[in-house]
Amino acid sequence: MFGDSVPAVAEAVTVGTAQAPTGDFKAPYQVQVCNPQRQTDKSKSYVAYTVRVTKVRDGVESSSFRRFSDFLWIHDQLTKKHPACVVPPMPEKALTGNFSPELMMFRSRELTRFLQRVSGHPVLSADDDFEFFLMAPWDDFTARRNNTVKESFVGTLINSVTRIVTGGKVDDEDQWFVQLAADLGQRKKLLTDLQESAGFMVSGWRDLGRLYSTQAQQLQTLSKFFGDSEASHCGEDAQAMQADVSVLDEFANNVEHRYYENLRDYLREIAAIEGVLERRNDLIKEVANLRKQAEKKGAEAVTWYEDATRRLTAFTKDARIDIERILQTRTGELERIAISFTQMHRDCFTRTGSDWTNAVTACGFSEADEEPSADSLVSTAPVATTTTTSTTEASMPEGDSAGPFSSAVFDPSSPYATGDD
Repeated sequence: MFGDSVPAVAEAVTVGTAQAPTGDFKAPYQVQVCNPQRQTDKSKSYVAYTVRVTKVRDGVESSSFRRFSDFLWIHDQLTKKHPACVVPPMPEKALTGNFSPELMMFRSRELTRFLQRVSGHPVLSADDDFEFFLMAPWDDFTARRNNTVKESFVGTLINSVTRIVTGGKVDDEDQWFVQLAADLGQRKKLLTDLQESAGFMVSGWRDLGRLYSTQAQQLQTLSKFFGDSEASHCGEDAQAMQADVSVLDEFANNVEHRYYENLRDYLREIAAIEGVLERRNDLIKEVANLRKQAEKKGAEAVTWYEDATRRLTAFTKDARIDIERILQTRTGELERIAISFTQMHRDCFTRTGSDWTNAVTACGFSEADEEPSADSLVSTAPVATTTTTSTTEASMPEGDSAGPFSSAVFDPSSPYATGDD
């Protein structure tokens, strides 16, 4: 059994071809995913995205259709062929609402970011499957993809054998990787908690907007009973309140797309790095097991052990180069995400609190007198308008992006720039 299993294990993990990033490296492709369209094939519906590509070197342009599953295919291919590389993460597959216009446009931006990150990678951008994915006509690409899908089942079996043969505790002697794994674990825990609270914040703002909308409708109905009295201004203020609901929705959208989604993308990137560490751990387990076999089996087992050791050494070198490149590229990005959000939040509520205090004072409310005077009620409408303007300005920070993790249009020469339309 030992003699039969080792060759399969040896084929299961190949060494990547990572290389140190050079200062003059430029992304070879300019790519954009756009124009999502719902298509139906044999009673099955899917979304087809247009992938527009320009080769920087010679200016050759291409435009083709790809499904979301095609993007998953190229991600899978790159991961299998370059296991020591951190393949940029894909957005999650939606379980519901696949054909909503909002999701399709958001998915287009996410897929654009994925392709531009791959294009900015010094190793992955040179992969022949990646170029074929970008440039090939639909029929040619579909035929090639179908063939590799059949082959991938064999790869799945090999990976399963690898995990069975190399099972056990990992004893990693490289402290750089040990410290990296610990740091990633701490960051993931904290960012997961931040993302969860940000999600509650987004839903809370939208719930508040619905409450304000309901209150405005009720106040408008109530104002009809006031006739032509001064208090009929309640109806006008209710209309202003209805307009302010859009401010709350806008703030919720900013928190979602400039903070929540950026945190989620950062977590996906951590998961991609952890994937490389897991594949390296598999090699460490393999070397440990083969070392034990080499002590008992003789020359052939020693050869397998030495081969596995060489592959582990090469994998470790390549993986560290690629991870260090990513860490260097992303230096300060998480900090900018957090700073942008806290500044937006602080400015919004500083202005909102000041405007709210001014509005309460203008309406004649005080601790001694909780009943508003008729004159103060008349002044409510312009105050509401002022509040709306201030809140809107506070909730919209300058620029299109809270940081490189947002969904804005970005410089394709940066491997991890991101963007929004």
